[in-house]
Amino acid sequence: MTYPLKFRQHVLAIKEKEKLTYAKTASRFGVGMASLMRWNRRITPCTTHNKPATKIDMEALAQDVATYPDDYQYERAQRFGVSAQGIRHALKRLRVSRKKKHFSIPKLTPRSEKIFKPLSKPIKQRIDPLFILTKVASRRIGQGSTAIHLREKDVMAKMIGWRKAELILSALYWKER
Repeated sequence: MTYPLKFRQHVLAIKEKEKLTYAKTASRFGVGMASLMRWNRRITPCTTHNKPATKIDMEALAQDVATYPDDYQYERAQRFGVSAQGIRHALKRLRVSRKKKHFSIPKLTPRSEKIFKPLSKPIKQRIDPLFILTKVASRRIGQGSTAIHLREKDVMAKMIGWRKAELILSALYWKER
């Protein structure tokens, strides 16, 4: 944390006026001893500055990225004669992010369409999730189980609503009794 110049001058003035040691001054003002010693050497705070890259030519780097978009940063660093970290910072200044992998589901080929398309329709027509859940629930109740798994109730409730799910399950339960 940077302390204001006025505060630094005030602390050092009190240190000189009361002839305090660095340790006593540090404990009195709640700052570190190293900070006090640094302020004694140089009172003005160091300001940051946006210094342009001296080793890396930004236009050449932009051209390199356009020419070799798939290269690793260490390979660029070898070409430019700098460190990989320097290349990373320069790419950040150019607002070039790392390459992300794009995963996509492959499209069906005409041959695979012939195989999978006829199978998918009848399966969807035959399998009704609500029908399967009621079968599972009735089998559990028929075996003497008094409770239906909460997961099954949740799935049924998402499909048809809580009230209807409770009615179906209670009807199945009392049918078996």
